[in-house]
Amino acid sequence: MDHLPEAATAFAHVRVPFVDEITFDAGHFVSFPHRVGFNNDFAARSVGDIAALAQGWLYFGTLQVFLGVNFDRNEFRASHPDGDHVSSRPLRQLLTSWLLTKVIPILGPEVVTKTSRSSALELYQSKKSMLELLETVLKETDALEVQPQASSDPLPVILLSVRVLVATLSGVLEETISQSNFSLLEHNYNPGAIEKLRFMDGPSKMPKAATANFLSNEMIANGWCPFMACKVLSSYNYVVAYYISRLRPYNPANHDLCSENGCVAYNVDMSRYHSKHVSPDCDCSHVAPDAEQVRSIIREGGIPIISITFDEQEPKLNVIKMTNKTPYITFSHIWSDGLGNPAANSLPRCQITKLAKYIKERRPPNSPLSKESSIWGI
Repeated sequence: MDHLPEAATAFAHVRVPFVDEITFDAGHFVSFPHRVGFNNDFAARSVGDIAALAQGWLYFGTLQVFLGVNFDRNEFRASHPDGDHVSSRPLRQLLTSWLLTKVIPILGPEVVTKTSRSSALELYQSKKSMLELLETVLKETDALEVQPQASSDPLPVILLSVRVLVATLSGVLEETISQSNFSLLEHNYNPGAIEKLRFMDGPSKMPKAATANFLSNEMIANGWCPFMACKVLSSYNYVVAYYISRLRPYNPANHDLCSENGCVAYNVDMSRYHSKHVSPDCDCSHVAPDAEQVRSIIREGGIPIISITFDEQEPKLNVIKMTNKTPYITFSHIWSDGLGNPAANSLPRCQITKLAKYIKERRPPNSPLSKESSIWGI
């Protein structure tokens, strides 16, 4: 699945084993399993047999029918100490060739005005046939997902590669052959541009499918929260879900107590909560605003704003009433970051100083904040 883009700090692509046992014969697509000896006896077959069928038929066979040309599938073979695996990088060049030979001669910007209506309609009919093929592939993949061997390696990752291929090809069709736009906007369409892939099939359609479980387990093993993994798998197609699964969580935490129903990693236990200092060995005193001034402004229906000023390098918190012209900066998620205080309206002096420095260094140019002598926050 390495035809898809890879973020600089992402986990490596999942390796899909290369199973070189069954080759699609270019005959009738749906009846292919029968021609190679599968007579509705999938439940009695080994996981290796089904994996070989899935890859030879639903992956390479689908690609062969879609492209309309024969290709050497050994071009997709990549060596690895753990065994050969499938590298889908050649897919980009194959799709580029398909675009240059099948689509641009009919719908390219330079020839579209000369294209006959019959040629265009023939291309649109071809698109319809290919989408029907991809829908068939998904149905056959669904059928394999319910087999008793579906959760046994290497079947989940092979079926996942099929679903990612289908989402990729459907996205290419929708982007390059469109009746609403009778010309191509780009000559060099990049099939790896995930933001252009249209939803066709997603894990949410089969929440307990082996492929969805595989992605979920991958994300959880890589530090993602089960709740977030479930949200990703129920919101995006397999291409986007797979891409996200390779990203590193931006804010790692312990999600051992989390579930698909919710994340509790950042919940605050008020009985054991302590405000954090900037460094573990710091034990500086707390700084607090005038509590009566805060209460007075609230009683009047106003909003208290705290400004940080310094008196001989000692931070001081001043309280004013906010107006519609008062510039201010807010901080979110303060409790989960250790900047809450269940006992008093105060924070360690080191944290106040750090916040003041942070705001000062990051004030936008020409902002009203840059004209104030004090730094505002709430």
